[in-house]
Amino acid sequence: MLGVVDPLVAPAPDGPCELRDVAGQARALRAQGGAVSLEELSGVSVAAGSNGPGLLPAPRVYPPFAEVVGGVIAEAGPVDIADFPDVLALELPGPADRPAKVMLTVPVAPRVLDRNQVPLATGVHLAASGDLVLQVTGPERTFLEIRPYGAPVAVACAVGAGGLVVVPHDLLARMAAAAGGVPVSLEAVWRETRMVVAAVPPTRVSVEVRSSTVVDLRP
Repeated sequence: MLGVVDPLVAPAPDGPCELRDVAGQARALRAQGGAVSLEELSGVSVAAGSNGPGLLPAPRVYPPFAEVVGGVIAEAGPVDIADFPDVLALELPGPADRPAKVMLTVPVAPRVLDRNQVPLATGVHLAASGDLVLQVTGPERTFLEIRPYGAPVAVACAVGAGGLVVVPHDLLARMAAAAGGVPVSLEAVWRETRMVVAAVPPTRVSVEVRSSTVVDLRP
């Protein structure tokens, strides 16, 4: 259900690259007459760094999405920080009114480079007349996403040996046909999920590090 609530939360692909239907899970759930009702998880705080100030999420009404998700979420941010934190300090509701405390290690942010290992600049034009060759840096399990703005499709690619990613031309062409000539966001994504059994109730926590560069793909 998490992919229905937040289409950005998708696992790395099983194969090298695949074209994804961003709203496919939501449509499938609607076709079956299903729905997701969200409830706020109160008593949560998060701090960027072991000694950073705590952020207390506030309740928000979930925005309409594909007519199958509704309810209340808790949200804090966005928040500007001076330095990239190496840990996130998280507190969740625990037993006997005591918080369950978790320290989540944050890796160095992954990055997308061109085939010459030069960091991509926002607004750069990339040729998509053939396969697109990129380099991705980051911790293990980092993968690449190509997301056209406002489009119903995205391309996801696993990272190969040495950080190499080769996006086949046929996938780029299918993505462009569905999206039109809009700019795309090249995103290097790392995500870790763990179950905090000390929380009440036991709670699944995900931390994600995502870097994004907006470029133009030229046929």
